[in-house]
Amino acid sequence: MKYNKKILNITAFILSIAFIGFIMCCVGYSLDDWAWGASVGEERLSSMFAGYNGRYLGNFLVIIMSKYNIIKILIMTFFTAVTAYAVYCLVDKSKFYLYFTALLLLFLMPKEMFSQTLGWASGFSNYVPPIMLTVIYLCMIKNIFEEQKPVYNKFTPVLTLLIGISSGLFMENVTLFNLALGFVVIVFTFIRFKKVYISHSAYLLGAVIGSVIMFSNSAYRIISSGSDDYRSIGGDNTSLLKTVFENLKLIYKFLFEQCLLLWIIICIAALILSFLHLKNNKPSKVNRFLTLLSSSVILSFAVISVLTKVNTQWTEVFNSANEGFAAKVNFVLAGLVLLALFITPLLCINDKLSALKTASFIGLACVVTAPLFVITPINSRCLFSAYVFLAVYAISIINHIASSVNYCFVKNSAALLLTAACFITAFYYGTLYHRIHSFYNERMEYVYEQIDDNKKEIDLPKYPKYTASYVYFGTPSDDTMWEKRFKDFYNIDEKINFTPVNYRDYKEKNK
Repeated sequence: MKYNKKILNITAFILSIAFIGFIMCCVGYSLDDWAWGASVGEERLSSMFAGYNGRYLGNFLVIIMSKYNIIKILIMTFFTAVTAYAVYCLVDKSKFYLYFTALLLLFLMPKEMFSQTLGWASGFSNYVPPIMLTVIYLCMIKNIFEEQKPVYNKFTPVLTLLIGISSGLFMENVTLFNLALGFVVIVFTFIRFKKVYISHSAYLLGAVIGSVIMFSNSAYRIISSGSDDYRSIGGDNTSLLKTVFENLKLIYKFLFEQCLLLWIIICIAALILSFLHLKNNKPSKVNRFLTLLSSSVILSFAVISVLTKVNTQWTEVFNSANEGFAAKVNFVLAGLVLLALFITPLLCINDKLSALKTASFIGLACVVTAPLFVITPINSRCLFSAYVFLAVYAISIINHIASSVNYCFVKNSAALLLTAACFITAFYYGTLYHRIHSFYNERMEYVYEQIDDNKKEIDLPKYPKYTASYVYFGTPSDDTMWEKRFKDFYNIDEKINFTPVNYRDYKEKNK
């Protein structure tokens, strides 16, 4: 029986890799990819990205990915699968279905976040690898939440040092987060075990080295001085407060409003955990009161979030774009639900170390988001790391629920639901990205056909509406920097002029 289950798991895992590979094979090049894969990328590389940014590993990665499609496919497939696998190992390595749960939640990201991370080579290169490395490090040191003292082999410090350095050379907020993570792990283990471990110190040292390498780039002196036209950090008190307020609205929009599905899963899981705790245990009056209070906050947040999404009147009141009082209500509600979710496992999970480990993922999501309060601009992709930590929290709660439920019917129903969700998601993304890939090739063939006909004014069809939201700026605007980079990337004569046309008009013209 165990042998058959192992074969089934291996087969399912291989199929998941094939599915990821198919999706990444269908992901085309867009926006920054056109720059990195042509002369602009070569110029930045020749100057070692001086004055551009300190994301050295991310920049090297995207240059290779933009120049060689097969390498792009392999890298994106490998890193996506490893991220999901590392999350599964971090939560509970004995339950392989958690790998598919992690992979499912990755693919259930909102469209905007997905198109800027897993669906875009330039976004992928800077946002996926650092969180993957961080989760791997958390897997390596998760024994700090066990009763026994941590034990590491002689090679672990070398690995943690390399992870600390490399994970700090992709994204600025993750680089700063690594410093905080390394420090907190050392303090926590010293309090628990009265010992500082070399493996933990090596990671913190690596995080320091990585941050020094990154922020020694002259780009950050330009940004801090306010001379950068694109990026900035709030300067005086007035502008800083304004930046924080505006960024909080964007963070609420990208992480709370757009990620509604993940929050609903988190809220339902937390409420079920609270219910099982009250039903199966005999908590003290204080514990019962706090559990009911936190459950009320979580339920209120879930109801308001859903109503805001489906009810026009509620949308007008609680929309993230609103100013003043409405925005402050959103911030307070978000803060309260984060606090409620943090204390829920501490109240409802009997194993206090396991409870603290689960609750810590809410804290990690907050800490990795914190630098974004004062940095502009921020996009949906900037919240990818926070999304992953929230997904880990959800999976941890689900794992605790599964461990406490002994009814075969419930477990079989949950397994059936997960299987159905995976198949539906795979079918949806498989169909969607097959169409994206088909149009990508069809459009380039159409462009080259017009060039072969010696046309100087060329139609450039836009992606169909049903696929456009999963392609990050797939069509350059007429007579812009991006049009020039598009031509450079595809070796098209600069004298040729593009006219972006709607997909429907393109189809009507070429019946």
